[in-house]
Amino acid sequence: MKPILRSAVLLAVVFSLSLVAADGPFNGPVCSGVWKSIKSGHELVYLEGNRLLDWEPSSGHYRIWRYDRERSGKADPLPGGPVVEGTWKSIADGHQLVYMGGDRILDWEPETGSYRIFAYDRSIAGNRDPLTGIDVEGKWGSINAGHTLIYMGGDAVLDWVEETGHYRIWFYDREKKGADDPFPGKPIAEGTWKSIKAGHHLMQFDGDRVLDWEDSGRYRIWAYDMTQRGAEDPFPGKPLAEGEWPHAAPGVSFHYMDGDRILEWNSQTGAYQVWSFEQRLDEINAADNNAAIEDAAAVTAARAKAAENARELEKARREAIAQAQEDLKDELELERAQDELAAIKAKQQQEDAAVTRAREEAQRKYEIERAKREVAKARQEQFLAQQRAIALTRQGVVAFHNPLATSSQYISIVCRWKLWDGSYTRWAQGKIPDGKGWFYTCPGAVSFQVKFSSSAGGEKNYALEANQIPSDAKATFEDGRSYTFFFKERNWLDLFKGKPKK
Repeated sequence: MKPILRSAVLLAVVFSLSLVAADGPFNGPVCSGVWKSIKSGHELVYLEGNRLLDWEPSSGHYRIWRYDRERSGKADPLPGGPVVEGTWKSIADGHQLVYMGGDRILDWEPETGSYRIFAYDRSIAGNRDPLTGIDVEGKWGSINAGHTLIYMGGDAVLDWVEETGHYRIWFYDREKKGADDPFPGKPIAEGTWKSIKAGHHLMQFDGDRVLDWEDSGRYRIWAYDMTQRGAEDPFPGKPLAEGEWPHAAPGVSFHYMDGDRILEWNSQTGAYQVWSFEQRLDEINAADNNAAIEDAAAVTAARAKAAENARELEKARREAIAQAQEDLKDELELERAQDELAAIKAKQQQEDAAVTRAREEAQRKYEIERAKREVAKARQEQFLAQQRAIALTRQGVVAFHNPLATSSQYISIVCRWKLWDGSYTRWAQGKIPDGKGWFYTCPGAVSFQVKFSSSAGGEKNYALEANQIPSDAKATFEDGRSYTFFFKERNWLDLFKGKPKK
């Protein structure tokens, strides 16, 4: 809020409450009486419009009454029976209820800091629960035992520690859902009051005023400046009004009932009074006005002018309050947007760092795998080189012999060697005459394949695992043992596997 606008608000408040009657800060009472069923053990919460919640923490029993602000004299402002009545199972001893405006009710447990904000359906009647759902739910760490929460209108909540006078004003974010904190971020304003602490009670009324009373009867009315920020006192300057009022007594509480009505209720006796706090401009400096203006017509004109000025100031004050609430929302929206942007940037930085780490880790794993492959390849090459070196120092030996003495019993062969690296030599053909033998050797060979047939017919394939012997050793037919193959019971082949000499 701009300084000029703020000054206009304070001027309006000061002008309207700069002097009050000696019998207290309010006019009336408008109506008074004694409630028989609303007294000790009960708590009252005004729910805006024409509804007043009356509940008993000890049992969880509740009633919601219709409030008739037109009642006067001895007429009960809560006529007829309750609009709705029932018993809550989860809202009882240890809980506090605060109406948050906009059909929302805060239920919180000071001892634990646990809270819930319920949606209130004012159209429900009979014995159905009017708290139809939970907007948000959670647990506060710094708002707990010893704290008092007071709804200040708009989207502001006063968090006050009576024992020390420490206070914080929170922004109430109505858009929060689920587990999101409805009082996000830092307090709007924070500080410690020296004269508003233990033994005092506070009640916000008329948008920008606060009644501060003690059980001794002492009261003060403060101007509430909702534009204050940081360490600035939201109750700036001196009280607008103060004095002694016997109605502020032990067991008495005051409840703002909208418009110009304030309910005074004695929980010990059930006695109640409804007061009015209309602007009492005709009493402001009345003596000075009467001395300066002698005729009644002039006095009437002066009072009419004062009333007109008061209406204009009240209009300006109301507009200023509305503008201040909008400014507050704008400031908090900006702060929340900045916080969200900072959170997004921080998250992006974290994600970028995570991506960088993931890339570095992937690159490291790739380098490790590549090194492993290179090591494996080198080891394989080393192994093959060793095998080749060993294989080339040795030779495969195979001997064939045709034991038949008939010239017609020769055998034909086609053979090849398998080398150490898995390759093969070319196929070689030959004949072994009767009674003759062939002796085959090949450096570096590890096995032998042969295909043979006899002149009498028949064919046989055979793959032989040939022994290897040192290349300087001599092998003869006697070094092998015979493998005999028969062809149609007439022809056979003795295949010798060469062995090294000892």
